[in-house]
Parts: sequence; C-alpha cells; structure tokens
Amino acid sequence: GFRAFEWGIATECVADAELEKITDALVEELCSFAPLAQRSAKKLLNDCEDASLSLAIELEGQAYGRLRSSDDFIEGVEAFHAKRQPNFKGS
Repeated sequence: GFRAFEWGIATECVADAELEKITDALVEELCSFAPLAQRSAKKLLNDCEDASLSLAIELEGQAYGRLRSSDDFIEGVEAFHAKRQPNFKGS
C-alpha cells in the first residue's frame, strides 16, 4: 500500500477501483518493449542475484554485447531516428 510507496519499494499507489485500469496500462507499456531485451534483463537479474559486483558487471557487458548485435537493437535505433514506434520481433 501507501507505506510501500513511501519507503520507495513501490513506484505507484492507486485506489482499488483504479487497479485494473492501471495494471492494463502497465501491461500495454511492457508489451511495447523489445522482448529480447526484457528476457535478457530478467535472466541477468536472476543470474546476478548472488554474484559479486565484478561478475555482475561482466555478465551485464556480455548481455549488452549480444543485444547490440540483435535485429531488435537495429530496429530500435532506426525507429528512434525515424521518430516512429519500433516493431520489435524478438530477434
């Protein structure tokens, strides 16, 4: 609830009546992100949970290198320069 928001654990606090609408908006936003990057971020968070800082930084660099060579990265850059929404494929 609001206490979690005050402590910085939650990023938003909404009334019960607004919860479904806000959740739907969040899902829509998340679905617009590059799926390959989302999978990579989730895997990286799980892999680094108990890792040292140096190992976590190394794993992050490897993940970033893989993402930079993906079709989705190219599409994201091209869409940004063309001022259009990207059409990510997950590859």
